[in-house]
Amino acid sequence: MISNLLESCRAKYGKNAICLSPASETDAVRTHLGGTPLLPADFNYPTFTGEGTDGVKNRPLSFLAQIDCAEIHALDCDALLPDHGILSFFYEQDSQCWGREPADAGCARAYWFGDADALRETPLPDALAAEYRVPHIPVSLSQTRELPDYNELSESADIPELEDTVREDSAFDAYCKARSAIDSPARIKLLGYADIIQSDMKSCCLKCSDPQYRAIDWGSVTDAFRAEYHAEKAEWILLFQMDSLNWQGDSLCFADDGRLYFYIRKSDLAKRDFSRIWMVLQCY
Repeated sequence: MISNLLESCRAKYGKNAICLSPASETDAVRTHLGGTPLLPADFNYPTFTGEGTDGVKNRPLSFLAQIDCAEIHALDCDALLPDHGILSFFYEQDSQCWGREPADAGCARAYWFGDADALRETPLPDALAAEYRVPHIPVSLSQTRELPDYNELSESADIPELEDTVREDSAFDAYCKARSAIDSPARIKLLGYADIIQSDMKSCCLKCSDPQYRAIDWGSVTDAFRAEYHAEKAEWILLFQMDSLNWQGDSLCFADDGRLYFYIRKSDLAKRDFSRIWMVLQCY
Protein backbone atom coordinates (compact mmCIF):
# COMPACT_ATOMS: atom_id res chain seq x y z
CA MET A 1 0.00 0.00 0.00
CA ILE A 2 1.41 3.38 -1.03
CA SER A 3 0.54 6.11 1.45
CA ASN A 4 -0.62 9.54 0.33
CA LEU A 5 2.58 10.99 1.79
CA LEU A 6 4.73 8.57 -0.18
CA GLU A 7 2.79 9.28 -3.37
CA SER A 8 3.29 13.03 -2.99
CA CYS A 9 7.02 12.51 -2.32
CA ARG A 10 7.30 10.34 -5.40
CA ALA A 11 5.66 13.02 -7.52
CA LYS A 12 7.96 15.74 -6.15
CA TYR A 13 11.29 13.93 -5.73
CA GLY A 14 10.96 10.77 -7.84
CA LYS A 15 12.99 9.72 -10.85
CA ASN A 16 11.48 8.05 -13.87
CA ALA A 17 12.54 4.43 -14.49
CA ILE A 18 11.91 2.37 -17.62
CA CYS A 19 11.37 -1.25 -16.60
CA LEU A 20 12.28 -4.23 -18.78
CA SER A 21 10.40 -7.29 -17.56
CA PRO A 22 11.07 -10.70 -19.15
CA ALA A 23 7.86 -11.69 -20.93
CA SER A 24 6.64 -14.29 -23.40
CA GLU A 25 4.52 -11.74 -25.24
CA THR A 26 5.70 -8.23 -26.01
CA ASP A 27 5.25 -5.38 -28.45
CA ALA A 28 8.97 -4.59 -28.26
CA VAL A 29 10.80 -5.52 -31.46
CA ARG A 30 14.42 -4.48 -31.17
CA THR A 31 14.53 -4.08 -27.39
CA HIS A 32 15.46 -7.34 -25.67
CA LEU A 33 17.93 -9.04 -23.36
CA GLY A 34 20.72 -11.21 -24.74
CA GLY A 35 20.43 -12.97 -28.06
CA THR A 36 22.08 -11.62 -31.19
CA PRO A 37 23.09 -7.94 -31.20
CA LEU A 38 22.61 -5.36 -33.90
CA LEU A 39 26.07 -3.89 -34.55
CA PRO A 40 27.86 -1.75 -37.13
CA ALA A 41 29.76 -3.63 -39.83
CA ASP A 42 33.11 -2.28 -38.59
CA PHE A 43 32.43 -2.83 -34.88
CA ASN A 44 35.33 -4.11 -32.80
CA TYR A 45 33.69 -6.50 -30.38
CA PRO A 46 34.77 -5.61 -26.80
CA THR A 47 37.14 -7.80 -24.80
CA PHE A 48 38.63 -7.57 -21.32
CA THR A 49 41.80 -9.04 -19.83
CA GLY A 50 41.18 -10.36 -16.33
CA GLU A 51 41.65 -13.34 -14.05
CA GLY A 52 38.94 -15.92 -14.62
CA THR A 53 38.42 -19.62 -14.15
CA ASP A 54 41.37 -20.49 -16.39
CA GLY A 55 43.84 -17.78 -15.38
CA VAL A 56 44.46 -14.30 -16.74
CA LYS A 57 43.18 -14.06 -20.31
CA ASN A 58 41.65 -11.67 -22.78
CA ARG A 59 38.00 -12.65 -23.22
CA PRO A 60 35.01 -11.29 -25.14
CA LEU A 61 32.26 -9.64 -23.11
CA SER A 62 28.79 -11.13 -22.82
CA PHE A 63 26.04 -9.29 -24.65
CA LEU A 64 23.46 -8.36 -22.01
CA ALA A 65 20.83 -6.14 -23.54
CA GLN A 66 19.81 -4.09 -26.54
CA ILE A 67 17.59 -1.02 -26.24
CA ASP A 68 15.82 0.57 -29.20
CA CYS A 69 15.72 4.18 -28.03
CA ALA A 70 12.87 5.09 -30.36
CA GLU A 71 10.88 2.13 -29.04
CA ILE A 72 11.17 3.25 -25.41
CA HIS A 73 11.09 7.02 -26.02
CA ALA A 74 7.47 7.47 -24.92
CA LEU A 75 8.41 5.97 -21.52
CA ASP A 76 11.39 8.29 -21.04
CA CYS A 77 9.35 10.89 -19.17
CA ASP A 78 12.39 12.91 -18.11
CA ALA A 79 13.77 12.92 -21.70
CA LEU A 80 17.25 11.80 -20.62
CA LEU A 81 17.99 9.15 -23.25
CA PRO A 82 18.44 9.57 -27.00
CA ASP A 83 15.16 9.39 -28.93
CA HIS A 84 16.68 7.23 -31.67
CA GLY A 85 19.40 4.64 -32.20
CA ILE A 86 20.37 1.48 -30.34
CA LEU A 87 21.86 1.38 -26.84
CA SER A 88 23.71 -1.87 -25.99
CA PHE A 89 25.27 -3.25 -22.81
CA PHE A 90 28.09 -5.77 -22.31
CA TYR A 91 29.85 -7.42 -19.33
CA GLU A 92 32.70 -9.94 -19.02
CA GLN A 93 31.27 -12.74 -16.90
CA ASP A 94 34.28 -15.04 -16.46
CA SER A 95 36.48 -12.48 -14.72
CA GLN A 96 33.36 -11.25 -12.88
CA CYS A 97 34.86 -7.94 -11.81
CA TRP A 98 33.05 -6.03 -9.08
CA GLY A 99 33.90 -2.54 -10.28
CA ARG A 100 35.56 -1.64 -7.01
CA GLU A 101 39.03 -1.09 -8.43
CA PRO A 102 40.34 1.18 -11.21
CA ALA A 103 41.76 -1.95 -12.89
CA ASP A 104 38.18 -3.09 -13.55
CA ALA A 105 37.80 -0.42 -16.22
CA GLY A 106 36.57 -2.04 -19.43
CA CYS A 107 34.97 -5.11 -17.83
CA ALA A 108 31.62 -3.59 -18.78
CA ARG A 109 30.75 -1.42 -21.76
CA ALA A 110 27.83 0.58 -23.11
CA TYR A 111 27.52 1.69 -26.73
CA TRP A 112 25.05 3.93 -28.49
CA PHE A 113 24.68 3.55 -32.25
CA GLY A 114 22.80 6.54 -33.63
CA ASP A 115 21.72 5.04 -36.96
CA ALA A 116 19.77 1.91 -36.08
CA ASP A 117 18.97 1.12 -39.71
CA ALA A 118 22.69 0.87 -40.55
CA LEU A 119 23.19 -1.97 -38.07
CA ARG A 120 23.06 -5.67 -38.81
CA GLU A 121 22.55 -8.80 -36.73
CA THR A 122 26.04 -9.94 -35.81
CA PRO A 123 26.93 -13.39 -34.46
CA LEU A 124 28.69 -13.42 -31.12
CA PRO A 125 32.42 -14.21 -31.27
CA ASP A 126 33.39 -17.88 -31.29
CA ALA A 127 35.67 -17.27 -28.29
CA LEU A 128 32.66 -16.40 -26.10
CA ALA A 129 31.98 -19.51 -24.01
CA ALA A 130 28.50 -21.04 -24.26
CA GLU A 131 27.75 -20.50 -20.55
CA TYR A 132 28.30 -16.76 -20.99
CA ARG A 133 25.93 -16.36 -23.93
CA VAL A 134 22.73 -14.77 -22.68
CA PRO A 135 19.71 -16.24 -24.48
CA HIS A 136 17.30 -14.00 -26.35
CA ILE A 137 14.76 -12.85 -23.76
CA PRO A 138 11.81 -10.70 -24.89
CA VAL A 139 10.77 -7.95 -22.51
CA SER A 140 7.65 -5.99 -21.77
CA LEU A 141 8.19 -2.28 -21.26
CA SER A 142 6.69 -0.09 -18.55
CA GLN A 143 7.42 3.10 -16.68
CA THR A 144 7.33 4.02 -12.99
CA ARG A 145 8.43 6.90 -10.79
CA GLU A 146 10.81 5.83 -8.04
CA LEU A 147 12.21 7.15 -4.78
CA PRO A 148 15.71 6.30 -3.53
CA ASP A 149 16.01 3.54 -0.93
CA TYR A 150 17.52 4.11 2.53
CA ASN A 151 21.13 3.59 1.35
CA GLU A 152 20.95 6.23 -1.34
CA LEU A 153 18.66 8.52 0.63
CA SER A 154 21.24 9.02 3.36
CA GLU A 155 23.87 9.87 0.71
CA SER A 156 21.73 12.40 -1.18
CA ALA A 157 22.68 15.80 0.20
CA ASP A 158 20.49 17.47 -2.41
CA ILE A 159 17.21 16.18 -0.95
CA PRO A 160 17.56 16.20 2.87
CA GLU A 161 13.91 17.20 3.29
CA LEU A 162 12.84 13.92 1.63
CA GLU A 163 14.70 11.90 4.25
CA ASP A 164 13.09 13.91 7.04
CA THR A 165 9.68 13.35 5.47
CA VAL A 166 9.72 9.59 4.90
CA ARG A 167 11.89 8.31 7.76
CA GLU A 168 8.88 7.68 10.00
CA ASP A 169 6.55 6.47 7.26
CA SER A 170 5.98 2.70 7.51
CA ALA A 171 4.86 2.64 3.88
CA PHE A 172 8.33 3.79 2.84
CA ASP A 173 9.89 0.94 4.80
CA ALA A 174 7.67 -1.56 2.98
CA TYR A 175 8.44 0.16 -0.33
CA CYS A 176 12.20 -0.29 0.19
CA LYS A 177 11.86 -3.92 1.31
CA ALA A 178 9.81 -4.81 -1.76
CA ARG A 179 12.52 -3.41 -4.03
CA SER A 180 15.37 -5.28 -2.36
CA ALA A 181 13.77 -8.66 -1.63
CA ILE A 182 15.90 -11.52 -2.96
CA ASP A 183 12.83 -13.50 -4.04
CA SER A 184 11.21 -10.62 -5.93
CA PRO A 185 10.95 -10.69 -9.76
CA ALA A 186 14.05 -9.62 -11.65
CA ARG A 187 14.43 -5.85 -11.52
CA ILE A 188 15.91 -4.78 -14.85
CA LYS A 189 15.59 -1.15 -15.82
CA LEU A 190 16.95 2.02 -17.33
CA LEU A 191 17.35 5.15 -15.20
CA GLY A 192 15.51 5.67 -11.93
CA TYR A 193 17.18 4.89 -8.63
CA ALA A 194 19.31 1.79 -8.12
CA ASP A 195 17.79 -1.10 -6.18
CA ILE A 196 20.80 -1.23 -3.87
CA ILE A 197 21.83 -4.53 -2.30
CA GLN A 198 24.79 -3.39 -0.21
CA SER A 199 25.58 0.34 -0.22
CA ASP A 200 25.40 3.47 -2.35
CA MET A 201 27.75 3.20 -5.34
CA LYS A 202 28.31 6.75 -6.56
CA SER A 203 31.42 7.23 -4.38
CA CYS A 204 32.88 4.05 -5.87
CA CYS A 205 32.20 5.29 -9.41
CA LEU A 206 33.93 8.59 -8.66
CA LYS A 207 36.97 7.14 -6.91
CA CYS A 208 37.61 4.43 -9.47
CA SER A 209 37.25 6.72 -12.48
CA ASP A 210 39.13 9.80 -11.21
CA PRO A 211 42.58 9.44 -9.54
CA GLN A 212 42.31 12.66 -7.51
CA TYR A 213 39.50 11.18 -5.42
CA ARG A 214 41.04 7.79 -4.60
CA ALA A 215 42.96 8.55 -1.40
CA ILE A 216 41.53 11.50 0.49
CA ASP A 217 42.62 12.70 3.91
CA TRP A 218 39.31 14.20 4.93
CA GLY A 219 40.90 15.82 7.97
CA SER A 220 42.99 18.12 5.81
CA VAL A 221 40.82 18.91 2.80
CA THR A 222 39.44 22.39 2.20
CA ASP A 223 35.75 23.24 2.18
CA ALA A 224 36.08 23.92 -1.53
CA PHE A 225 37.46 20.44 -2.20
CA ARG A 226 34.75 18.86 -0.06
CA ALA A 227 32.07 20.72 -2.02
CA GLU A 228 33.69 19.73 -5.31
CA TYR A 229 33.79 16.07 -4.25
CA HIS A 230 30.10 15.99 -3.38
CA ALA A 231 29.21 17.81 -6.59
CA GLU A 232 31.20 15.31 -8.66
CA LYS A 233 29.63 12.38 -6.82
CA ALA A 234 26.17 13.76 -7.49
CA GLU A 235 27.02 13.79 -11.22
CA TRP A 236 26.76 9.99 -11.30
CA ILE A 237 23.31 8.51 -12.00
CA LEU A 238 22.06 5.03 -12.74
CA LEU A 239 21.92 4.28 -16.46
CA PHE A 240 21.05 0.58 -16.49
CA GLN A 241 20.46 -2.13 -13.89
CA MET A 242 20.74 -5.80 -14.89
CA ASP A 243 19.50 -8.42 -12.44
CA SER A 244 20.22 -12.12 -12.10
CA LEU A 245 17.29 -14.10 -13.46
CA ASN A 246 15.91 -17.46 -14.52
CA TRP A 247 14.18 -17.68 -17.89
CA GLN A 248 12.63 -20.83 -19.36
CA GLY A 249 15.27 -23.11 -17.86
CA ASP A 250 18.21 -20.77 -18.43
CA SER A 251 19.87 -19.17 -15.42
CA LEU A 252 21.81 -15.90 -15.50
CA CYS A 253 23.56 -15.23 -12.21
CA PHE A 254 25.97 -12.48 -11.24
CA ALA A 255 27.90 -13.62 -8.15
CA ASP A 256 25.34 -14.69 -5.51
CA ASP A 257 22.06 -13.61 -7.15
CA GLY A 258 23.56 -10.18 -7.66
CA ARG A 259 22.95 -7.20 -9.89
CA LEU A 260 25.03 -5.17 -12.31
CA TYR A 261 24.67 -1.41 -12.05
CA PHE A 262 25.85 0.74 -14.96
CA TYR A 263 26.39 4.36 -13.90
CA ILE A 264 27.04 7.42 -16.06
CA ARG A 265 27.79 11.08 -15.45
CA LYS A 266 24.85 13.38 -16.16
CA SER A 267 27.06 15.51 -18.41
CA ASP A 268 28.18 12.47 -20.42
CA LEU A 269 24.60 11.30 -20.86
CA ALA A 270 23.62 14.75 -22.11
CA LYS A 271 26.47 14.58 -24.65
CA ARG A 272 25.51 11.00 -25.64
CA ASP A 273 28.97 9.86 -24.55
CA PHE A 274 28.63 6.32 -23.18
CA SER A 275 32.36 5.55 -23.28
CA ARG A 276 32.99 6.49 -19.64
CA ILE A 277 30.31 4.48 -17.84
CA TRP A 278 31.27 2.68 -14.64
CA MET A 279 29.80 -0.67 -13.59
CA VAL A 280 29.46 -2.00 -10.04
CA LEU A 281 28.41 -5.53 -9.11
CA GLN A 282 26.63 -6.16 -5.80
CA CYS A 283 25.16 -9.35 -4.40
CA TYR A 284 23.42 -10.73 -1.33
